[in-house]
Amino acid sequence: MLPMSDERRWEAHRQDLARRLFNARYHAGWTIRQLADKSGVGMGTIQRVEGAAHVRVTLVRVLALATALDVDPAWLLHGLPSRDGYVKIVI
Repeated sequence: MLPMSDERRWEAHRQDLARRLFNARYHAGWTIRQLADKSGVGMGTIQRVEGAAHVRVTLVRVLALATALDVDPAWLLHGLPSRDGYVKIVI
């Protein structure tokens, strides 16, 4: 089992990812079903990620979601700006 500080850090990371994914989807004007159709990621997976559930999100899925939403994968995963310093969504 991870020390509590690590558990809290991972929980915060899950919540941040959930917020960024939801906001990107919201700004695109898409439902979860539409994002699933455009990204190839299952609706249940998207729902669990947006709900900050304990779910494994593979890099392939992050890339698929980011590509469909037209956001930088580094931003979606970690909140980092894109290489050119521009984040396509301002939240």
